[in-house]
Amino acid sequence: MNADAYSTAQGGLFSARFNNEFNLNGVQGTASRELITGLQTGNADLVNGAAEVLSANAADVRGNMLANGDTFTPVANGGIPTFIDTVHDAGVLFDDAVTKLLGGVYSGAQGNNQTSILNDLNATKTGLQNTITDQGLTGHALDDIQHVISLLEQESSLVGGINNTAAPTQVSAVNGQIGHIEAQILDIINHDATLAAMAVGPDGTAGFVALPPGTTSGHVNVATGHDVGHSGHGNVTITTGHDAGLPGHGNVATGHDVGISGHGNISTGHDMGLPGHGDVVALAALGHLWGH
Repeated sequence: MNADAYSTAQGGLFSARFNNEFNLNGVQGTASRELITGLQTGNADLVNGAAEVLSANAADVRGNMLANGDTFTPVANGGIPTFIDTVHDAGVLFDDAVTKLLGGVYSGAQGNNQTSILNDLNATKTGLQNTITDQGLTGHALDDIQHVISLLEQESSLVGGINNTAAPTQVSAVNGQIGHIEAQILDIINHDATLAAMAVGPDGTAGFVALPPGTTSGHVNVATGHDVGHSGHGNVTITTGHDAGLPGHGNVATGHDVGISGHGNISTGHDMGLPGHGDVVALAALGHLWGH
């Protein structure tokens, strides 16, 4: 019960990742009920099986977390492969950049993810340039890849142009531009049959994860979720999280309520627009897009 309540209460990205392991109807809850049933009925096989599942589940969860006292060891080169020459691998890096942009671009006292995002975008561009030769792209697929490369250059320029200042200016217009470019890139890849097939790796994982049905690249309308009041721009809908009040600027994050009037908290825990902490761009990620 406590594990279920804890995981559910976190909301956002945490719940999306761990509800399956912790909730009453997830692995832990189901195995626990079977363990109790086995003890009550004297079924040793049921008890042993449930105990094995609980142990394996605990090990799985532990492998995805750092405990107090653990040392965090960054992945070499930020996890970017030395050489990229497939649409799939380039797409995985693009998705990584989009996920980071969900928490905003920040640099200053609270840290810096701007360089990491730019590295992902630049590696995506280089990887797609390599695919032209190494995957033999021609015709419409070649035209689309070249278009995507051009869009990546535009996005990198916008992300790199966000400066750390003592009194950050509003960057909601940049939010909209970057979100629109991301939506264009995903739309191009996933509506080109050749590239969409190449974006799926041998293990079944996909790069350039497609937007959910009903999403547009302008002022966003996503199929499900709670309404977000966007002053002067009508209503925007996001797929997960709670209602967020936006007084004129399209800064939304999945997860808990986001009150954005110069400051607030998003699901990743980074500050949004705190004076003296640099410019922050809150963007769409993996299907949650908005614009100004």
